[in-house]
Amino acid sequence: MTRQYSKLAALAAAAMLTCAAVNAAPVVIDSEQKANAAGAAAQRALSQPLYDQGLVTFYARGIAEHALMQLAATTTPIRLINSRNGITLACATSGNLTARMARAFPRVLKLQWQACKYNDLDDYPRERNGSAEIVLLSDTFAPKTVAAIRFGTLNADFTDSRHIEYPDQITDELRSFNLRMLGQIPMVRAFPLYGLFVGPFAFELTGFYQEHSLTELPGSGQPLFEQTSRTSAEFLIVSGATTYNTAKTHSVEDLRLHFGKVTHTYSSSTSGESSNSYTADGFRVRREADYVTFSGSQAVDGKIDFQYSPLSGNCLNGAYTFKTRAPLVSNSLYSGLFDAGDLLINGSTTARFYSAANVPPTLPVPQLGMLVHLDVRNVGSFNYDASGLGVFAQNSQCYGW
Repeated sequence: MTRQYSKLAALAAAAMLTCAAVNAAPVVIDSEQKANAAGAAAQRALSQPLYDQGLVTFYARGIAEHALMQLAATTTPIRLINSRNGITLACATSGNLTARMARAFPRVLKLQWQACKYNDLDDYPRERNGSAEIVLLSDTFAPKTVAAIRFGTLNADFTDSRHIEYPDQITDELRSFNLRMLGQIPMVRAFPLYGLFVGPFAFELTGFYQEHSLTELPGSGQPLFEQTSRTSAEFLIVSGATTYNTAKTHSVEDLRLHFGKVTHTYSSSTSGESSNSYTADGFRVRREADYVTFSGSQAVDGKIDFQYSPLSGNCLNGAYTFKTRAPLVSNSLYSGLFDAGDLLINGSTTARFYSAANVPPTLPVPQLGMLVHLDVRNVGSFNYDASGLGVFAQNSQCYGW
């Protein structure tokens, strides 16, 4: 009882801290520059949470998926359960992967990589070390959904290293992470091995994913270049769904961050360390794409608090509330242009988007592909002929991270 009470108390305390952060005063938009900084925040909100979910959770699920495939090709769940000491699989070059599974439900599959060396698809040598646990809901190594994924322990991270060597460049990469996902976690991809994981999801995510690299340029006289990038999640509660139509020509990504915090840190041997974060409160982002017409739409709604590094320029720290009043439509997927759309920011600033084909007669016709029309309460209206959403960063000198 004490252990369970302590865990619940920790979760409650984290939730209170998260809510306190997001309940900070909203960013006041009272100038053209601040309106553009708010537009830059909207651009970040449309892309960053989806990217982070892909970076952190897809990588962990990918390693879990590969281990499950290895087991499926070698044994069955029942045989593994009945193996007193588990089974050990040899890695392609050297080292091994050991697997054990609990007799009781839910089935906890325990994995341990020990100096597991192999060459990847690009023929670069790699090595994995560390442990993982996967909670299976049924006796299969090809699950549609799992209940939990845990990589690393209290005392050790999971690591995945790679060595890349050419005559003029040598790079050593180290990916390390220590995280847990607990809830409904899809394990089926739209396209085997490389596609998005599809289906409804709902889980709590806590932990980090880090990339570190050390690069040498032989004969150049240049010093070693070292950089580290880290993404951390604190009690992040997420839900939503990723779906495709039967023909796999139309996709919808729907992501909701109910609450929680994500922090990005970056450092290198040529620059200082920077840190940026966002805290969500009922935040939602939706992305739809049609790969036949190469068109799509996006929407962002809810509250998110951005805290930028001083190195990000003239960005505005604080809470933003977004409401998509008309979908942000693009008739040319991946162009970075919106042909239509209406977005309200903090209840005071409206950003509308037009192409040359649908711009109102009272507004200028865009020559670069998109007209951005900003209406800022008690400030005025502003028009920008733009080739993409980067116009907000350019006008405000807010470059995010």
